[in-house]
Amino acid sequence: AVLLQRYLGALSVLELQAACRASGLKADAKKDGLIERLVEEAQSKAARKAKAKAATDAARAKSRYAKAMVARGTLAQTPGGLTKKDIVRSKSGTFVSKKAS
Repeated sequence: AVLLQRYLGALSVLELQAACRASGLKADAKKDGLIERLVEEAQSKAARKAKAKAATDAARAKSRYAKAMVARGTLAQTPGGLTKKDIVRSKSGTFVSKKAS
């Protein structure tokens, strides 16, 4: 946020107003107000992006192939808490828990 404030501080008021309009924000404040709005927008955008990533990770973990992903190493654990050491391949080739086999 500090680097962003420093970068935005070097811009002119007209450039800041254009950036606000491009982001869909009000562009009717003084320079400090414009900088504050743009910084808040950037931080909330990063938070929204992180939340969306967490949602996709959760959906991936609940998927049909969760055990396969854990066995492959692309997922840490299944929703039920099984880790790589708890999963084996059955005779038919599907991934099952060691207790089930």
